[in-house]
Amino acid sequence: LPIGGQPTADDGASIIMTELSGEQYGTVLYDHWYSWQWRYHLFDQPVYVSWFPHLENLGLDLSAFGRVSGPRYIVLPNSSYADPVIRTIAEQGFKLQAVRSVHMIDGSPGMTLYKINWD
Repeated sequence: LPIGGQPTADDGASIIMTELSGEQYGTVLYDHWYSWQWRYHLFDQPVYVSWFPHLENLGLDLSAFGRVSGPRYIVLPNSSYADPVIRTIAEQGFKLQAVRSVHMIDGSPGMTLYKINWD
C-alpha cells in the first residue's frame, strides 16, 4: 500500500528501493526529500540513509567519505530541482550513473536512483 495520505507524493519509492535490496553493509543513500520513506523501505537492509539539509553538507560528506567506504547512491527528482545537486556532486569530482527511474502514476516525472562514482 502507498505510504501516507498522498499516495502520489512518494510513488515509485518502493520500486526504487528494490534496486538497493541486498546491497552490502556500508552502502549510503543520500537524500534531501524523502528521508523517512527510505528508512521505511530499507528497514531491514544494511543501507544507511544520509539526509543532507543543504548542498554544502552533501559536498562535505562526499569530499570526506565518498572515496573511502562502501557504495554511494542518491535519489533525485526528474526535474530541474535536481540540477544544483548534480552540480555539487560534479564539483566534488564524482559522476552519476543512472540505475533506475520511475514515473508517477499520472505519468508525470518521478525520481531516479543514481550510483555515485568517482574517477
